[in-house]
Amino acid sequence: MQTIIKTAGADRIELGFKAALLIREINARLTAVIAAELADTGLTLPQITLIKALAHGKELTITELARELSTGKPTVVGIVDRLERAGLVERLRGGEDRRKVRIAFSPDARERVLAIKATVDGSFSKAFESVPAQELAAFDASLEKVLATLEGVGASKEKRAAADAAASDPKGD
Repeated sequence: MQTIIKTAGADRIELGFKAALLIREINARLTAVIAAELADTGLTLPQITLIKALAHGKELTITELARELSTGKPTVVGIVDRLERAGLVERLRGGEDRRKVRIAFSPDARERVLAIKATVDGSFSKAFESVPAQELAAFDASLEKVLATLEGVGASKEKRAAADAAASDPKGD
């Protein structure tokens, strides 16, 4: 029989793992509720998520949307293309740098987009109505700390990889 040795941080690891699983489950259930409530719109969940991100930012670049959606730029371009064909968003060029393209709601889509946003907002409101605002704020702060830690870990790995690449290339090419 194998004995599992608990280290001093084992409880923290177990709680962290459980939290990660709960976050994943909450996300899956919220996604299912929102998708069901918006099934008649013909929009996919990624499209709805992009609409929600634009509702907060008004006009965003593809890079900003990719960051908001935690996905790659090519994926965002595809979502924007489909929403543009549906008449919900438009690409805006202007200002000093005409290469910079911002994505915004098309003027004709305002009513439809506001209805979608209201449905999504209602889903979140119902999902969290039994949790006191103070607890949600503490939960949010904790998740922000975890995210910052994970971003730091990722940045450290990227810096190490860049340093290793530079060290293995004596010419600096």
